[in-house]
Amino acid sequence: MSVLFKNGVIISASGRYTGDVYVDGDKIKTIGGFYGKVEMVKEDLVVISCDPDGTKMTIAKSAIATVQNSEVENDAEPSS
Repeated sequence: MSVLFKNGVIISASGRYTGDVYVDGDKIKTIGGFYGKVEMVKEDLVVISCDPDGTKMTIAKSAIATVQNSEVENDAEPSS
């Protein structure tokens, strides 16, 4: 199993998020299929906002399947 460390974030080779370090602005997908952006992190809960109307949901950290770090996304975008 390969593991990538970037800015304190642990990502496995399968793409599944294995740590519990969440940062405001990270885009996540839950095991239930919801997509959202991290707004606030509590002990074992995460508040996310879902597009397009910004509905806020509180979910358990264990319900997060994948995380896209906003810095990783910005690094991958081609510059014009």
